[in-house]
Amino acid sequence: MTTQPSFFETHNYEHGQSITLLEHQTLGAPHNGTPESIQVAMSAGLKQGDRKGRILRWIAFCGESGATQDELSIALFIPRQSMTAPMNALEREGQIRKLDGVTRTSQYGAGCSVYVLAGETP
Repeated sequence: MTTQPSFFETHNYEHGQSITLLEHQTLGAPHNGTPESIQVAMSAGLKQGDRKGRILRWIAFCGESGATQDELSIALFIPRQSMTAPMNALEREGQIRKLDGVTRTSQYGAGCSVYVLAGETP
């Protein structure tokens, strides 16, 4: 029988930095194991988690009509270029999905995919 690692078991990186499994899973951003990289990831992870939560709440508010990244950027006062990473993460995690074949025009005239919560049906 194999045992599951404890969330509080530490992992030692080759650079000498040690973090627990829980810390590793909750950083929210990738790192290379160096102390500087872990500090930056921790800082970014806090912002990323908050941003993902705000995005999820707004998509839930929009219901089956969903929202585009452009619309989310405007509604949540998040710079457009900062939307891609949290949206990709939410999609990978299975929390949101694109509506197949549905696009809306952005403020710049481009077609944008529409996202809904993963359980929503149009």
